[in-house]
Amino acid sequence: MKFTAIVVFIAITLTGCGSNIFSDGTAADTPMGQSGNTALEAPLGSDNKNAKETLNEIKRVLIVVDSASERQYLVELLTKNGFLVSTSADSAQTMKVLKEASADALPNVILMDVLTGQNGFKLTGALTRDERYAHIPIIMVIAKNQDADTVWGMRQGATDFVVTPVDPDDLVQKINAFVE
Repeated sequence: MKFTAIVVFIAITLTGCGSNIFSDGTAADTPMGQSGNTALEAPLGSDNKNAKETLNEIKRVLIVVDSASERQYLVELLTKNGFLVSTSADSAQTMKVLKEASADALPNVILMDVLTGQNGFKLTGALTRDERYAHIPIIMVIAKNQDADTVWGMRQGATDFVVTPVDPDDLVQKINAFVE
């Protein structure tokens, strides 16, 4: 099975170092793929091969957004559609979440918004140049009527983009296209 990852970056303000939100709405403070994340653990009695196949079947999205309301909307939308969602508020937090994730538990997609500090464009460029993360597709979230942002995001290595306000069906379709 071919493993494809997608990165979608949206700016959201969070406290702590990131959270995993499971499709049942519960949250965990452990990074993607670390012990304690019950959604990623193998069933009792399973062998390592089956556990790895199960882990690879999970559709993981990392949302990088600094707006709490936008982040909450995206978390609810994506968990309702069966995605395992992790969130980050800024570039430093995003890099920490990615570095702490095992290779098998990296996000399949990153949803990236323009951020304050090291902005989403710079982070997108850094991720696409880093061999550990270059395979992960990044979907930029661009404000309506900001054609320059779309061009600049694509030049930095973004794989695709969505325009705000985000069309739920369009976003889910774009993420699924990269995951499947």
